Amino acid sequence: MLQVSTFDASAAAQLDWHPVTRRLDLASLFADFAAGAAERDVFRRPIFEEAQLLKERGFGAVRIPVNQGGAGITLPDLFALARDLATADPNIAHVFRNHFYAVEQHAKTAAEPFSQRVLALAAQNRMFGVAFSEAGGGPAGSRGQVPGSALRWSDADGAYRVTGTKIYSTGNISSPRHWMDEQARSPSSSCRPKRMA
Repeated sequence: MLQVSTFDASAAAQLDWHPVTRRLDLASLFADFAAGAAERDVFRRPIFEEAQLLKERGFGAVRIPVNQGGAGITLPDLFALARDLATADPNIAHVFRNHFYAVEQHAKTAAEPFSQRVLALAAQNRMFGVAFSEAGGGPAGSRGQVPGSALRWSDADGAYRVTGTKIYSTGNISSPRHWMDEQARSPSSSCRPKRMA
């Protein structure tokens, strides 16, 4: 018989949250996540609702500047916030890993039109996933890999289509994402990666 150990809710309320977690008014939500983490894990309950609650609270926009619709927290504060969320439930924290990667990458090139679009969408609580790693191309995340996926125009769909075999990326399936950041070869160049959302 499967037994579930429950997490003491009063213990969750006493966790030592970082000041940024309290400032963003996320401590009670994180405590709620902590109280249900063991049960979610044991019964393998998807974390769609929890991810949606964070999205509704603007969690994906915490690194976007305040004057652009975000919370404007620093990168060290993001790490502290992620640590607190992972303390509550590491599975939920993992959902946002790919999103924050996309936001940070585009923040480096914030003056470029495409990056401006990505950051504006993040400020509107749109979520990003990534699909870079490919089956058969060496260790996931290795540098210098030529994408095996191909980017081709589809006249029937009136859009570009990406073909290939991607490695599953935790977080993409659980997050209420709206966009995927992808890497593929264009027909005009077999070696140059293309990124798109």
